Amino acid sequence: MKQSKFISIIFYLFIKYIIFFIFLMIKDNNTKLLRFDSLENTGDWFYHLWVILFLPVISVIIFSIPLYFAFKTNKVINFLLITVGVLLADYFIYVFFTSDKHIDLNGVYNMLISTLLLFIFFQKSIILLFKK
Repeated sequence: MKQSKFISIIFYLFIKYIIFFIFLMIKDNNTKLLRFDSLENTGDWFYHLWVILFLPVISVIIFSIPLYFAFKTNKVINFLLITVGVLLADYFIYVFFTSDKHIDLNGVYNMLISTLLLFIFFQKSIILLFKK
């Protein structure tokens, strides 16, 4: 099985949040994060970057190594357990930092986008793993 590279997993995690943020902007009709003209000083820039990059960076730090080992395994059950665990943990971390609800619809959207992009990014590796 061709192993997925660690850099590809990091790229996947960042792209996932970019697509998720774009989805939320379209869904909520709110493009406030794209307005750079109101940023006047370094504090404004830091806050803006913090809002945009906090969840992707946390996601990379926490989930890149487990996903790497999920693709490194040769057993389908291990792959499924690790990826489902990562998706569930990502949901709960998102909800913990962004919502006061226990079941957050945006968290569900995040998990669905994560699952879809995981298959798009790594479909060859996933198919090869399931064929073994």
